[in-house]
Amino acid sequence: MTLTRPRHPALGAAAASVAVVLAACAGPTTPGAPGATTDGYAGFPSCADMTTIAADPALYRDEPQYGNATELVEAVHTWAVRQDGFEQLWLDRERNGWVTVGVHGDDVDVAALQEEVAADFPGEGVVVVEVPYSLAELESLMDRVMPVLAEAGATPTGGLALDVPRGRLALSGVPMTAEAEDALRQFAGEPLC
Repeated sequence: MTLTRPRHPALGAAAASVAVVLAACAGPTTPGAPGATTDGYAGFPSCADMTTIAADPALYRDEPQYGNATELVEAVHTWAVRQDGFEQLWLDRERNGWVTVGVHGDDVDVAALQEEVAADFPGEGVVVVEVPYSLAELESLMDRVMPVLAEAGATPTGGLALDVPRGRLALSGVPMTAEAEDALRQFAGEPLC
C-alpha cells in the first residue's frame, strides 16, 4: 500500500481511505515467488528481485504488528503531507506491517523527522526513510520511457507502477522483442525494473 501527497488536498482523505482498502489485498513484498523467473530484461533487474526501502534495522521492534493499521495510516498520512520532502507512505509487510514514510530532498533531515514521528506516535510502528527518487522524477522517467516503447511497438501490456518504495519505475508485460530491448537500452542507468 502506498499513499502519496495528493495533487488536490481535498482528495487526500479519500485517497487515504481507498489506499487502505486496497492494502487489504496486498501481499508480502518478498522477492520472487518460488519457481518464478527473476532474470531482468534489457539489462535491468527484475522487479521481483527488488525489495522495499527500509529504515535502520535498529528502529524496528517485534511489536506492534499490523494488518492494515487503517486509523494509524490515516493519522500518519495527515502528519506526513505537512512535512517537506514527503513522497509516499506504505506498509512494510516484511517488517510487521509498519508504516513507512518515504521522503526525498537535499534539505530533508530524516533523523529529525524520525524523532518527530516517534514523539507524535509513541509506541507505534512508524519509520521515516529517504527514497532515492521523488515521485516527480519517476513520473518524468515514465513520460520519457512510454513514448519510446510505444514507437517500438512495445507498450507494456501489464502496466507500469511509480514504485517509490523500491525506488523504481516498474514495467510489466513489455514484449520480448529486439525492438523493445533496443528501446529500453536507451535508458541504461535509469531506475527501471
